[in-house]
This record gives sequence, structure tokens and C-alpha cells, in this order.
Amino acid sequence: MLATEQSKEKLTLGLNGIEESIKMATGRHGVHFGETINLYGPSGGGKSWVLSLLLEHALQLDSNDNVIYLDLDGRFVSRRNKKRMNIDNTLSEQPNQEQNNNERFHLFQPNRGQLLATIQGLDSWFYRHTNKRVTMVLVDGIAALNGNLMETLRRLQRKWSFVLVITSLEPQSNTLCHYRFHVYKKLNQVEMKLTS
Repeated sequence: MLATEQSKEKLTLGLNGIEESIKMATGRHGVHFGETINLYGPSGGGKSWVLSLLLEHALQLDSNDNVIYLDLDGRFVSRRNKKRMNIDNTLSEQPNQEQNNNERFHLFQPNRGQLLATIQGLDSWFYRHTNKRVTMVLVDGIAALNGNLMETLRRLQRKWSFVLVITSLEPQSNTLCHYRFHVYKKLNQVEMKLTS
């Protein structure tokens, strides 16, 4: 849906740690469409895992909302995540649930040579799929994007009004992100802390 057609509605993320931190910082629940969340921290700190939880929550909602997942690090393990998201036939209580979730989840795994074409082709993808409401675009491995590709993604976000969640090793600038969460492991547990 084009941004000009969307209201100031909010999206709940399904992760108490993130939502409580945002509520304490802003006084409101959820994030507005058009906002960006940066999950940053060391490699192996749990950023990809947090993205999979956001994806899982979005697909469990009783809605027709869609999620785009740009796996730029090659860390999305579909068999494991398929089981976690309950979209395997043997785990699904409703026979049509797997098909519905698969239709709402759009995974892009471009290699370095395909990256430019994939990012630039997203606008055409949105136009061809105007019947699908994309609420979140999850980007795992923002380091693969140069400044021009990141700006293309931000332009698409303004145009199509989705919540953008990106992962990086270092925090991104305040001009790019509304919320930055430091994600790391402590005693084999993933911790998240909202930073300014």
C-alpha cells in the first residue's frame, strides 16, 4: 500500500523487550509505519535470531500482512525457521496455514552480484504485489549495502510505508534509525538494550 494511503497506525512487534523499551522512551506502544529499528552488536550476538522472532510473530498474527526478509548474510536457515514459524505441514493445526504463511513471507537471498538488482527491483515487486500489504522489511546484514542502496531502501520505505528492521555490527546513525538496540549474548542468553 502506498504511504499516501496509509494512516498513522502502529505495528506491534511481539517482543516484550523491544516494545517495553520503546514505550519507556516514547510513551506509546508499537512502532509507526515508516520507522526504522537498528539491531546492532557482535557477530553471533543474536541479531538474526531476533529477526526470526519478529518474522514468527508477524506470521502468527491473524492477518494478511506480509513480510519481506532480505538475507544478505546468508544466515537464514529455512528448515529451522520453517519449524519455528509453525509452517511445516506436520506442525500446522490448520491445513491452509502453511500455504498462507508461505504466501505472506517473501525471502530474498541475493549474492553480491545480485544485490544491486534485488534492491533496485523491490519497487517493481511492490507495484506487482499491490494486493499484498507489506508491514515489515527485515534486512539481515546491512553492511553489504553501500550508501546508495541503503538510500534506495529508505526511499522505498517512505513510498510504501513499512517498518524497516536492519542488523549491523555497529550502531547506525540517528538520521537513519528511530530506535537502536544493542543485541548481545550474556551467559548464553540474548540481551537487548535500547541506546540513544
